[in-house]
Amino acid sequence: MDQRVALEWVRDNIASFGGDPAKITEWGQSAGAMSADYHSFAYYSDPIARGYFMQSGDVFLGPAAGFVVDDPAHTSFSFMAAHFGCASDSKDDGAAELDCMRCIPFDMIENFIGQ
Repeated sequence: MDQRVALEWVRDNIASFGGDPAKITEWGQSAGAMSADYHSFAYYSDPIARGYFMQSGDVFLGPAAGFVVDDPAHTSFSFMAAHFGCASDSKDDGAAELDCMRCIPFDMIENFIGQ
């Protein structure tokens, strides 16, 4: 709730500092990234931030999530890429999966993740 109150204050006062209340980005690093990510889910239907920048963490990583994910092969991304027909023939060609995924409309990805 402290993040919410801080964002409300920023929204209500940002114009006084030359900012745009419709262009607020919430940022966090490490555990702060996980916290910002949790916050994005907590207020999904009434967001204040337009974007989230999570550096070195998200809700699926680290002790804050209750476990540590060791996935150097990025199988979660590959699973999603396969869903959209972007699976690479080579397990070592993540760049091809990424290039293909960049062509998938965001709303389709968002719908898949939200399932």
